[in-house]
Amino acid sequence: MMYLRMEWRHDSETEPSTFFIEVGDDNYEVRKVEIFKDGRSHRVGLNGADDIGLAQIPVDSIEEINLDPDFHAIEIDATYFETEWEKAPEATWS
Repeated sequence: MMYLRMEWRHDSETEPSTFFIEVGDDNYEVRKVEIFKDGRSHRVGLNGADDIGLAQIPVDSIEEINLDPDFHAIEIDATYFETEWEKAPEATWS
């Protein structure tokens, strides 16, 4: 597993701006926390219906992500990810 913290630089209030992502050995998202500028957050994972918010394409390398000036990613450790995961409520989809 690899763990990322990624910032998305944008002006939208309806899109998340910070992501904590657990990436599997196949480079696909396993779990993800999304945090919005107003402090709201939610989490999604591979537990049945809540995987709806996971990307359907492999995660790019940190170097590839950081080529886009709107994004900045760093690798984090599993403990940091788990802390953010536990703080965020499960996503609900209307």
